Amino acid sequence: MANWKWKGIRAGLQAFGLLLLAVILAYASDMVRPYFGGQSLHNSVESAKSNAPRQLTIEEAKRLLDEHQAIFVDARSSEEFSQGHIPTAMNVPQEAIYGDFEAAVSNIPKSNLILVYCSDAACSKSHEVAEGLVFLEFPNVAVMPDGMTGWIHSGGDVEVTQ
Repeated sequence: MANWKWKGIRAGLQAFGLLLLAVILAYASDMVRPYFGGQSLHNSVESAKSNAPRQLTIEEAKRLLDEHQAIFVDARSSEEFSQGHIPTAMNVPQEAIYGDFEAAVSNIPKSNLILVYCSDAACSKSHEVAEGLVFLEFPNVAVMPDGMTGWIHSGGDVEVTQ
């Protein structure tokens, strides 16, 4: 009977030792990772929060357009873009994310504020393109959630491509 007791205690100590070793290795890898080009989980989460695209109102977007302070990116399809878009806007359809997105945005300077929009508040295309730009390390990306519908309702200028 005593033999079984010692085997149980020994197994418990081995399990505890393995658990302790796993915790130490996890902590150590999170501490060492930044020195080898990676980021710790904490840094990755904080970086994602600080790099998340901010949201701008239509009034703010109009001011930026008037002052030439931003590059406007229309995330809608090329057909929708040609039917009417914000003047000076570039078309980077959301579908480009699934292709060579880097090539699709290669002519956009990273130093500028990039303002991405799509159809309206229910459209997620602008958020997807904006997140793609952030992933490609564009440092200053914003989204205009009310999109083209809000722009038109507010009396914003519209350019049609033939």
